[in-house]
Amino acid sequence: VSQSRYGDVIKKIPGVEVGSSGAIRFQGKAISTFHVEGMNLLGGRYNVATRNIEAADVNRVEVVESYQEVKQLEGVEFSDKVAMNLKLNDEAKLTLKTTYEAGAGFRAKEALYHGVVTGMVFGKKAQFIGTVKANNAGARLSDEIRNHFGSNAVYNVANNLLTGSLSSQPPLANDRFLHKNDLLATLNSLVKPSDDK
Repeated sequence: VSQSRYGDVIKKIPGVEVGSSGAIRFQGKAISTFHVEGMNLLGGRYNVATRNIEAADVNRVEVVESYQEVKQLEGVEFSDKVAMNLKLNDEAKLTLKTTYEAGAGFRAKEALYHGVVTGMVFGKKAQFIGTVKANNAGARLSDEIRNHFGSNAVYNVANNLLTGSLSSQPPLANDRFLHKNDLLATLNSLVKPSDDK
């Protein structure tokens, strides 16, 4: 059974919009940084987090306007960037959290399947999130690794290899016209260097 994901909940936050690609905007402005517990684990590929972290594991969502990576000098104009930070519940931190999701069915005498395995650890000094997903029901798994902050070159290569190219896309949801076997595996890790000298 599928659990509610963080991405499902964020759509209900006032001022926040989530596009069909998963891109997040706050008061009409695209976010420029996405953190989990203050660490930038995923960069622009934050769909990995929004589509896999369970809503029940999120304590609060922080939106920071005029975000700056480094504090600017006095007299310098403030940044117009917007950052988002997920603060997790204590139970979701410092432990390996795994989730599983599976489904099967039939459509027009064709057997369909969908499966997800996710593992994640979020600590003060290190973070890890890995997923393996497979389906033949038309879900475009390469959307999960879309880079919302810059070049989509990696996404485009993966998308073309996995889905081929269509001269024009019908005005239908992907799962209504794509019949393919998709497999996606992601592994993301981040370790902060020690402050000790």
